Amino acid sequence: MKKTFDSFATCLAVREVIFLRTIPNHVHLVPALDIFLDPTTRQLHIAMEYMDGNLYQLMKARHHKQFDTGTVKSILYQILLGLEHIHGNGYFHRDIKPENVLVSLTAKDDLGSTLNRYSRLLTPQSGAPGAPWYSIKLADFGLARELSAKQPYTTYVSTRWYRAPEVLLRSGYYSAPVDIWAMGAMAIEIATLRPVFPGATEVDQIWRISEIMGNPGTWLTNGNLQVGGGEWKDGEKLAHGLGFRFPKVCYHRTLLAFESYADSSQR
Repeated sequence: MKKTFDSFATCLAVREVIFLRTIPNHVHLVPALDIFLDPTTRQLHIAMEYMDGNLYQLMKARHHKQFDTGTVKSILYQILLGLEHIHGNGYFHRDIKPENVLVSLTAKDDLGSTLNRYSRLLTPQSGAPGAPWYSIKLADFGLARELSAKQPYTTYVSTRWYRAPEVLLRSGYYSAPVDIWAMGAMAIEIATLRPVFPGATEVDQIWRISEIMGNPGTWLTNGNLQVGGGEWKDGEKLAHGLGFRFPKVCYHRTLLAFESYADSSQR
């Protein structure tokens, strides 16, 4: 931690330290092995379990070669188990993204050096039988908050691409579902190696979400096709308060195009 502290007692008030000291250990959360204040620099240090890299690095190193279905399921399952543990213990993460999902290679015959393990981590896997298995652990709990904490919360949380619509619309009243939204966006990215909502700005982010999900509301096209993302009165009120109007997009066409892309990529 770059910030300096006068005493270890003040370190204990840091949000991430509170989280790490409060929540029970879990196989899919990176544990804190030690927490201490350097007496010379007065900087807080958190010693954590070593992991080979993060999910963003792993996906980038694939060079557009998608994971096999079993690997995708395994990665998603481990992330969800970690999230379930966080939510079940009265917290939510608020910054779920590939960079905060740490990865290590685990294999029965993995007796090589750390350097070899890291090299293999960044080498695209073939998906063939016996391919290394990825051990997944959630990390970076600096934005984690208690589910029981007094609202409103800050709206400057999570990376834009994984930010829930209510947070994009500046609502300070949100909870654990924002983690599930981020998880859903990340799940598509893990399967396709392509971000689903890569917005350049907050307005562009809402537009891209509407293109895929449909904007709030339900209406019929001339062909009697039901479109729209479904009713979301709170979202419409939030948008109105910001002077923003959702784009009216026929989401079926866009979603089918995305699904077609995913299918062709799998082939």
